[in-house]
Amino acid sequence: MVSPGCLQLFLVIFCASSLANGHLNKNHRPKILPSEDPLTISKEDSLNLTCRGHGQLHWTLANPNRSLSSSGVKVEKCDSRPHSRTFCSRLTITQLSVRDTGTYSCNSSRNGSANVSSTYVFVKDPEHPFVEQHYPNPDVLFIYGHEQTFVIPCRTSSPDVRVNFTTCQEMQHTNIVRKQQDPPLSDNVVAEWDPKVGFTLPRGDYTSKNYLICKAVDSGQTSNYIPRKLKHPFLNITYRNEHLSTVTVKEGRKKVVFEPKVNALPPAVVLGWFKDDVPIWKNSTCFRMSGLSLSITNVQQKYAGVFKISMGIPEKGVYRNLSYTLVVTSRTWGRRVASCVSCIPEEKPHVVSVEGRKKGSHNWIKSTTTKNEVVNGKIMSVSTLVIEEARASGWYTCVARNEVGDSEMKKPFFIKDHPEGITTQPSSAIEGDDITLTCQAARYFYTTLQWLDSFNRTVTTNLSSLQLGEHSISQSLRLHGVSPNTTRGYRCQARRFNNKVELKNAALIVDGRLC
Repeated sequence: MVSPGCLQLFLVIFCASSLANGHLNKNHRPKILPSEDPLTISKEDSLNLTCRGHGQLHWTLANPNRSLSSSGVKVEKCDSRPHSRTFCSRLTITQLSVRDTGTYSCNSSRNGSANVSSTYVFVKDPEHPFVEQHYPNPDVLFIYGHEQTFVIPCRTSSPDVRVNFTTCQEMQHTNIVRKQQDPPLSDNVVAEWDPKVGFTLPRGDYTSKNYLICKAVDSGQTSNYIPRKLKHPFLNITYRNEHLSTVTVKEGRKKVVFEPKVNALPPAVVLGWFKDDVPIWKNSTCFRMSGLSLSITNVQQKYAGVFKISMGIPEKGVYRNLSYTLVVTSRTWGRRVASCVSCIPEEKPHVVSVEGRKKGSHNWIKSTTTKNEVVNGKIMSVSTLVIEEARASGWYTCVARNEVGDSEMKKPFFIKDHPEGITTQPSSAIEGDDITLTCQAARYFYTTLQWLDSFNRTVTTNLSSLQLGEHSISQSLRLHGVSPNTTRGYRCQARRFNNKVELKNAALIVDGRLC
């Protein structure tokens, strides 16, 4: 049994702890500067906000058409205060427009908890008093029977814009004035006005009116709405084909697209796509989102899983999900018989010499054999090609085929005149003579040649054009009055077919001239 003294002590500690936690959570909310709320900025000016908080910081913008990576939007870290554990982030948006009017939020996340602070920004534009001006094409406004009030969302670009609200039917107007206009006319409906929200009206039969009109007093511009009555908001997401809940494709398919059919009032928004319950980022390089669709290009085995779209009508608290299962089949029968990996096990090009061969422009193939072998613990089909007389460079292609599909791999085959890949001649000279340095390399395996001097500069004078032989390429450099100093450091640069570069020093020995 707990004594009254202990119970009293426990209650004191519990209450003190609760108060301390509440105070701590309040202090952990990030702080946005400038602290003025709301802010009013003129169009085409810049917005500069600074956020400090106890955790990683993330900004949410008012304009849905802008993102943190959009042109004109910049987020950068700012210097934290000395001896402080807070984080600091600065948001800058240039060339503001009326569409940038709205709420800007800074989210601070740390150890699984999140805190948010917000500020409202008006972007003042006398030519556009309304943030979204629905004229001449009115916007449809849905009114639900269970709601006691409803909102006409004619937000303004400035807090001091004077707005009147009217209903219109067959050119007859009924005034609805702002609540602060006291006293209202007895035949009028009283509405609450907030430039951040619009007009909030009590429940009534407004669906008999043709138009609901917000009108800016000074400019005369309007934002029009057509009222429609609904019992409840609804959101239905279905498959475009009833058999498409599971999609089976072969590995390597160029493209797969998931696109549901949506029926919703009021219009729903896509909250996000998920793969195996992990969010897919909008800048993903593997998946592309556009409207309601998600597309996958160059389908691979690792993309198999469950893809889910989440949609909602946030202002009405209505949310729905729809899932697709992607099955990716590999090109196998349980073993990799339709792959060229095993029939050409190496990617290095094959180079052979042809000294003393008969003349001809083709290769004599001696034999090809195919047999099953155990490779890395698996039974695989291995094909071997034997070439008896190699006389021409080219590409050999291995094709593997089964009932699932085809696969192929190419292997380059090159012929050269000399055992070495790159050669330079001559190797010696007499001081004072004029000589010709020649660089030679295997044709096709090497595609271009260049001479470099001792300063690693490309030589452009006293050069021959690139000479093409049957199995080799060459380029010559003419040197006048050679000496040990003038010939030192010359190199030949050869570029391979795969764009790799090799260098060969011109090992030229200059002997002194005998008197």
